[in-house]
Amino acid sequence: MSRKRRIEIPGFHHINNISIDNKKILKSHEDKDRFIEILQEVSNRYNLIIHSYCITKDSYHLLIQNFTTNLSLAMRQLNSMYSMYYNKKYSRSGTLWQDRYKSWYISNIKYLHTIYRYIESTPVFEELSYNIGEYKYSSSYRIFNNNILDCSKNSFILNRFTKKELAQYLEKPFGEDELKIIDEFRKEKFILKKEKVIKEKTESLYTIFRDSKSKKDRNKRILLAFNKGYKQSEISLYLNLSSSSISKIIQKGGNS
Repeated sequence: MSRKRRIEIPGFHHINNISIDNKKILKSHEDKDRFIEILQEVSNRYNLIIHSYCITKDSYHLLIQNFTTNLSLAMRQLNSMYSMYYNKKYSRSGTLWQDRYKSWYISNIKYLHTIYRYIESTPVFEELSYNIGEYKYSSSYRIFNNNILDCSKNSFILNRFTKKELAQYLEKPFGEDELKIIDEFRKEKFILKKEKVIKEKTESLYTIFRDSKSKKDRNKRILLAFNKGYKQSEISLYLNLSSSSISKIIQKGGNS
C-alpha cells in the first residue's frame, strides 16, 4: 500500500524524528552543535524559518515554516547530512533514524502556540532541565542568552514577545488542558485538494444528520458538519435549505 502523501505546502509544521532503537545519536555537545550547524545550513538552502527547536540525546523537535513545497527535501537533507557526519565520526554505517520523520500541518493559531510551548517544554518532560529556557539545545535558551540562530531571527515569537514577556509566557508548566490540545491536534487529518489543505471529512452528512429530531438539534449539526470540513453549499444541498439560511445558522453558532 502506498504511503499517504505528506502535507508540505507553505505554512507551519511540527516535525519530530527519533533515532533507531532510541540510540543516543546526539549524545555529546559536539554532536548537538554539529546538528544545529546542519540545521542552519539546510534552513538557509531551503528558505525555512525555525520558530522552535529542541534537540535531545535521541530525537529532535522542530517548529518549521516553509514558503515553497520543499519540506521533504529539506528534512531528507537534514537527516542525511547528520547521518553522514555521525557515521564517519563513530565508524559505523546504516540508518540512524527509526522511520520517516513525523510531520503535522498546523492549521490554526491555537495549535501554533501550543506546539511552541510543547517543544520548549520537552527538556522539562525529559528531565534535562528544571525550567523551560535552561536547556542549552532549545531555542528559548538561545533567546534568553542573546544567541539566536540566523534561521530563527524572523520567528513570530520574537515579534510578539520581549524576553521578559516570553519568560512569563513560558514559566507556567505545560498543563493537562494543553496536552488535550496536542492530542486533538495529532488526531486532525487533512487532505490536499488542488494544492489546498482541507480537513478530512470522517463522517458522512447522512451520519451527522440521521438522528436529528428537532430544528434546534439540526442547527447544531449544521455547525458540526461545517466544522468537519463540509462546505455550506454541500450542507445546503443535502438539507434542501437555502445557502443564506445555512450561513445564518453557522454565524450564530448553530443557535438560530
